[in-house]
Amino acid sequence: SDAMVRAILDGTKTQTRRVVKLPTGFERIDRVYPIGGGWRIDESNPYAIARQVTCPYGVGDRLWVKEAIIRDLYVDTSHFRADSAPTKADAWPWKRRMLPGMFMPKGLRRITIELTDVRAERLQDITDEDARAEGCDAGENMREGSCRDLFSVLWDSINHKRAPWESNPWVWALTFKRVKP
Repeated sequence: SDAMVRAILDGTKTQTRRVVKLPTGFERIDRVYPIGGGWRIDESNPYAIARQVTCPYGVGDRLWVKEAIIRDLYVDTSHFRADSAPTKADAWPWKRRMLPGMFMPKGLRRITIELTDVRAERLQDITDEDARAEGCDAGENMREGSCRDLFSVLWDSINHKRAPWESNPWVWALTFKRVKP
């Protein structure tokens, strides 16, 4: 979202979470812990075999942030929707005024992040400190848990159909720093 892009730009967002894609057939998961290049997942079913799920992300991986871009029809330029900064797009081959972030070409990226920590956890295990690192700051008048509450609302605004807050899915908690592309 534009707010999260701005939070990365101003340095207040240094974490993100992605839902763990589990193989079919999993029942209840008891625990997840790192092993080798992946994560071992133990099920509560005593007849189940412990399975290993490989995380698609690793410490040191560099990812680029996809952003929405808007074309200014009057002066034939384009800018990032999040903060109106100009893009380096010298042509506009798309047949629409706005290009959603999911279709942004890598060549137009301006934000590259490098992962500094990767861990698996339940979504609702997020702390207030982690919620602030996700870009959800309740401000000066915050009470205990308020950043976490803001994060739950943000999470559901993005993931309500696939993995709502109440379902408490396993997630990859990714900590990152911004680097030069």
